[in-house]
Amino acid sequence: MIRAYKEVNDDLLYFHIWETDENKAVFYQGVMGNEGELEHVSANSSDELTDKINHKVDELNKTGWSGIDDDEYDVLIIEYKIEGDGTEAEHKKRQAVQDKMNEVLGWTGVGYCDGGSIGSGTMEICCIVFDYQLAYDIINEDLNETEFADFSRIYVDSEA
Repeated sequence: MIRAYKEVNDDLLYFHIWETDENKAVFYQGVMGNEGELEHVSANSSDELTDKINHKVDELNKTGWSGIDDDEYDVLIIEYKIEGDGTEAEHKKRQAVQDKMNEVLGWTGVGYCDGGSIGSGTMEICCIVFDYQLAYDIINEDLNETEFADFSRIYVDSEA
């Protein structure tokens, strides 16, 4: 996954590139916090696809796009209270929430899910986000009135 960002006026734009197989990729761009636009890119070979991706990255670099340093991201945790080490259903729920967060954060350009943990009375989903407040608002709205709305809190992990 390649992630590039550019500030224009008061908006932060995102451009993500990922390969879907050896001859196909997706270019995805938009305004952070909003769903973007997809462009499917195909090639006759993996070398040709690499060339197309490298050409796009060069174009982005020349027009002021850049990556974000690791210290510019926040680690956002969604916490659920559980009993002990959790049941099989809670383990499945954690995976479902992780999948949902990867989807909602990815499609809005805000971040991605980086896994989770379960045990000792809590189930936690770890998200890497660029803008904590924006991610919080998107997650809170997305989880509200779903089977995942029973989280105990959403917070920034200051130990990350």
